[in-house]
Amino acid sequence: MVGVVATMLVVGMVVSSLLAAKSDGVRDRVARFVRDHEQREAAATTPAAAKRREPLWGEGFDEDAGFGYALAAVMLRRTPLHSQLLQTMLKPDAVAAREAAWPALAPIVEVLQRAAHARTPPSPRWQPGPLQTRVLRIARHVASDRGEHLRCVQLWLDEVVLWSDQRLPGSNWPFGVDWPEDQVARLDPAAARLLAEQLARIEARWSAVLDVESALVNQARSCLASHLQHQPTLRGRLASWAHGFDPNQRELAAVDALRTRLPVLVASTATWTERESQWRQFLGLPGNLEGTAVSSWLRHCSSAEQTHFLGYAKWRVLRLALAFQLGEQLPDLVDPRTGKPFVVTIDGDVATFRSDAGGKTVTRWAKRR
Repeated sequence: MVGVVATMLVVGMVVSSLLAAKSDGVRDRVARFVRDHEQREAAATTPAAAKRREPLWGEGFDEDAGFGYALAAVMLRRTPLHSQLLQTMLKPDAVAAREAAWPALAPIVEVLQRAAHARTPPSPRWQPGPLQTRVLRIARHVASDRGEHLRCVQLWLDEVVLWSDQRLPGSNWPFGVDWPEDQVARLDPAAARLLAEQLARIEARWSAVLDVESALVNQARSCLASHLQHQPTLRGRLASWAHGFDPNQRELAAVDALRTRLPVLVASTATWTERESQWRQFLGLPGNLEGTAVSSWLRHCSSAEQTHFLGYAKWRVLRLALAFQLGEQLPDLVDPRTGKPFVVTIDGDVATFRSDAGGKTVTRWAKRR
C-alpha cells in the first residue's frame, strides 16, 4: 500500500514538473484577461458617472443607498418583528396585523424609500437584505388596504430598486418583484397608468441578460487569489490529476477555456430560446473541467437569466392587463422567452393573457373599468 502511494506521489511530481510551464501560461492568460477587462471598464466610464443613478419616481438624493440599508437593518433589529412574523403579514387576510405593526415599521419604510432614491448605489458590503424588501412589501399591502393606490405603486417601484441592489456579479436585475392580481384590480386609473409607464421604463433600464464577462472576471480574481490562500485537500488534488494534481490550476484552466468562448454569448439576444442555445455552447467544457466551481457558478448564472426572462414575461402580461383595465389599446408585446405573441382571450369586460414556455405558464386576468 505504501509503495502504491509513493508511486502515485512520484508520478504526480513528474506530471507537475512537466505541466509547470503550461500552468504558468494559463495563469498569465487569465491574469491578462482580468487586466484587460479592468482597463476597458476604466476607459468606458468615469468613477463619478459609474456610481450615479436616478430614482424610478420622485426626487433623487445625493446620498449613498448603502447607508440607508445599514440604518434600516439596525432599526429593524430593535423592533420585536422577526422574519416569520413579517412573512405572515404578507397574507391577504393579515390586515389587522399589518396595521398593528405599522407604527414600528413606518420609520423603517421611510429610511428604505430614501435609500431607494439615493443616487449612489450601495457597495457589495451594504446591499439590502430579504427582510428589508419584505418590509417594503408589507408597506405596499398597507397602502393597498387603505386604498392609497398611488402610494402603493410608488412603494412597489422602490421595492424594485431594493431588489436590483441585491445583485449577482454582472447583474442588477430586480428578479424578486411581482404584482398580485387583486392589488392591480383595485388600482385607480392614475396609479394604473403610472405603473404601466414605469414597467416599460424598467424593461429599458434593466436587461434580462447578464454581463457574463464581469461574472467570469470575478471568478478569475478568486482563482488567482486562492492560489496563495488555500491549501488543497487530497481529494481535490486527485480530482485534478490532469492539471498536475493542483485544484486551483484546474479552476484556472476552466476560466481560460470559458474566456475564449465569451463571443458565443450575444448580449442583444432577443429570446430565452436563443440565449439557452448560446449558454449550452458556452458551457460545453471538456470532461476534465466539468464540475469545477467556475462552471458550476456560471450554470447558476444561466439559471438566473432564465428567471429574468420569465420575470419579463410576467411583467409584459401585466402591461397588457393594465392597458385592458384602463380601456386602452393593447401594446404589441411578445413573450421574451419565445418571441411569440401572448394568447389573448377577451370575454366582455374580462380578458386573460397567457403564454407557455419551457413548461412554465405565465397567465394574468384583467377586468375593464
